[in-house]
Order: sequence, then C-alpha cells, then structure tokens
Amino acid sequence: MLQNRAALAVAQACDGVHLCGDEAPDTATARRVVGEAMQLGVDVGLSRDHAMRAGEEGADYICFTPGEDVAATPESVAAVLELTRWWAVMMELPVVAQASAEAEVAPLTAAGADFIMPAQGWWDSPQDWSL
Repeated sequence: MLQNRAALAVAQACDGVHLCGDEAPDTATARRVVGEAMQLGVDVGLSRDHAMRAGEEGADYICFTPGEDVAATPESVAAVLELTRWWAVMMELPVVAQASAEAEVAPLTAAGADFIMPAQGWWDSPQDWSL
C-alpha cells in the first residue's frame, strides 16, 4: 500500500493506496485513478460521516484513527473503540482501527475491527509490542 500517491501506486503496481491527511486526494478521484483492481483505503479520523462518504465513493476499507499527527488521548482511544464497534455492527465495509498501544489490540479486535493498524510509535519502538 502506498500513502496518498494513487498514480504512483498504479505505475509501481502496488497493492493499493491508503488515503490520509490534508494532501490526500478525495476518495472518488483516487478510485478513478487506481481502478477497481487495486485496494483503496481511507483514514477517516473519528468521523462517521467521512467514513460513510468514503464507502459511497468507492473505498474498500475505512480506518478510524485519532487523526494524523495527533497523540492518542484516553478520549480518542475510547472514540476509536466505540466507532469501530458501531461500524462493525452497522456496515459491511471492512474497518481498520489504529492502536497506539499493545493494550488496545484485544479490545479493538473484540469490537469487530477487521484489521489493526499500529500507530507511528510501533514503527519507532517495535520491541515495546510483544505481539
């Protein structure tokens, strides 16, 4: 998966594109660029509305996160968990949930997350995660 660069993902035959942040193209535009064969995921932060729009515009999955470059707080961790639970019950489109700590993985999985995306801290210190 390549972040935000739909045309480059096509040129390099990547598996797909993950859209996030202000520099990301809109979902419908990215879908037109990558076609139907490539995966298209969208980081929707903590927004149900953004998640539903992304699904309508062709996303293959949505991803709940506290937001780009935002440190997780107890409130945002709880919000990701609750949104994941709601989405898994109400929608068919797969949901990815960001975990900022190892302790969040089991609750997110139990809530129905199809995939877990580790936060940047995992990449900085993977030895802290005993998964």
